[in-house]
Amino acid sequence: MSFKKTILLAAIFAIFAGAYYWESSRVKQKEAKEDLDAQVLKADAKSVDKLTIENANGLFELVNAKDGDKDNWRILKPVETKGDDTAISNMIAILAGARKSNVFDLTGELKAADYGLEKPELSVKIEASSEGAMETFSVGDKGPGYSDYYGRVSSDETKAFLVGAHVKSSIEKTLFDLRDKTILSSPADKVSTVTLTQGGVTLHAEKKDGKWEIAKPVADFGNSEKFGELLRKVDGGKAADFIDTTGTLNLAQYGLDDPQIEMTVWGEGMDEAQTLFVGDQQPEEERYYAMRKGLEQVFMIPKDVHDALVVDAAEYRSKDLFNQVASSFDVGRIGLKSDKGEFTLVKDDQGGWAIEEEPGIPVDDAKADDLAAALTDLRIARIVTDSPTTSDTLDMGFNRPALVVELADEKGKAREKAVIGRFDEENRVLYAQREGAPTILELEWAERNAIAPAMDDLAQRLLAPIQTTDVQAIDLETMEDGEAVPYRFEKADGRWKARRGDEGEMKSAPEIEVASFVNTVSELRYKEKYEPGSDSAELMLAPLDDIETTMTLRNKDGQPLLDVSVTTAQFDLRFARARDGSCYSIESGNYQKLSDAIKTLAGVLPKEEDK
Repeated sequence: MSFKKTILLAAIFAIFAGAYYWESSRVKQKEAKEDLDAQVLKADAKSVDKLTIENANGLFELVNAKDGDKDNWRILKPVETKGDDTAISNMIAILAGARKSNVFDLTGELKAADYGLEKPELSVKIEASSEGAMETFSVGDKGPGYSDYYGRVSSDETKAFLVGAHVKSSIEKTLFDLRDKTILSSPADKVSTVTLTQGGVTLHAEKKDGKWEIAKPVADFGNSEKFGELLRKVDGGKAADFIDTTGTLNLAQYGLDDPQIEMTVWGEGMDEAQTLFVGDQQPEEERYYAMRKGLEQVFMIPKDVHDALVVDAAEYRSKDLFNQVASSFDVGRIGLKSDKGEFTLVKDDQGGWAIEEEPGIPVDDAKADDLAAALTDLRIARIVTDSPTTSDTLDMGFNRPALVVELADEKGKAREKAVIGRFDEENRVLYAQREGAPTILELEWAERNAIAPAMDDLAQRLLAPIQTTDVQAIDLETMEDGEAVPYRFEKADGRWKARRGDEGEMKSAPEIEVASFVNTVSELRYKEKYEPGSDSAELMLAPLDDIETTMTLRNKDGQPLLDVSVTTAQFDLRFARARDGSCYSIESGNYQKLSDAIKTLAGVLPKEEDK
């Protein structure tokens, strides 16, 4: 293609592109103008700061005394009170989004009166001071369609138009619709102080570091769940109705001269404390008279809000025995003292546990984690007494406690101590006291072994507590078709070799199968250990002479790391007898993985006649 043709085609493309852009811009401008012309109200919804509504329910004047970008609508007429910011904003949004259709000329044969717009019963005047804008929108008779009505605006009274029924409905408001129905201005997540008085009892609590602490009527940890329910109920509750008490307020008439309930809250973002008074029940209604301090305005609250306020103060007390170290994940230190001994468990940075007094005893981390969970899960069934007598202390075993528990978090900042008086096995009851508090608590039942184990109960109980890399030789003898068949495995130059019995030379053995066997042995846990000469009934019945497998694992120096003979199964148990005469019981389910590994390992070396 020649240079001239290229230039010509480029010019043609540019002309078409320019024409397309110009046409698109013209269409967009036309559509924007048509949409603007179709708008019932031209003022920006965010700029509206005054409304005057006239409808069948009366005349309402509202102003928006904004606090920065935050709406703060107030009703000036027929009463002066705070407006419902959300309801009013939604109404303005509907009006701002309203669009005209089917415009009618009012200068011809048909006049405003023919559309019900001469003296309309429904209108709203909208003002936006920042824009210097003011417009009155009136709604007249029902239109010809199923859901449209005639309307007119003051900026062009020569025209009528149709609007949707939802636009009409948006300004058919009552005083109740427009006014603020907040019971107490107290965002549940911001409140940090609560004082609730009812039935002659005052509950006072403060939230510190995200946890509630009760100061009255008794110092105690708070029930965060219960406080949350209360605050959400009050914060989310709405007044069911209002009473016009202008110039006639008589508190005694509503039981508000001596309120049955008084609730005061304070928290972040609140200029001052907010107080709610609740009086008598409204006759023949499930509603109660109420009033906020500083506002001479009586309203009714629904029964569910009232009932949330009359809960026994004891319900707001914590149901957990431990509260500062409340989660098992937070526990970094456990101190136990019982008739089984006294010891301390400490968790390292990797989540592993050790016994502080006996660091040489390997701890079963899973069992230590279970202990932490069992202790932090201890729940209070009921409060026995806040003022125990000497008799109470003796009856419930606190003179000789069955268990003393001390918990601390991983950083050592939080620490809690509790005493369990006695385990009432017959009635399945535990009695406890927190350190520094006289209150006696009845706990939900927990098994003694779950929360008061002996040190030995937490031991790792590995049959072979070995490092797998130390194993350099394996002698294995297992029963096959009623005969004991020996196997020998040796590691040389980093590779495993093996032979079956004395059948020839050592041959290369599959690394994966050998490693799997060694790992399984190192993870095998026993149930009970019997010292040499033990007269345990369980051991007396064990088939100690019915040996199924003998295995010896040695290090590079030929020293045995494990040397045991394992019996056949009996009553879901196997028994491993060591050369020193000690014996270990192993649950069959636990042994099954090792049994499978032995079969796999033996299977890699077929008999000579099978080759």
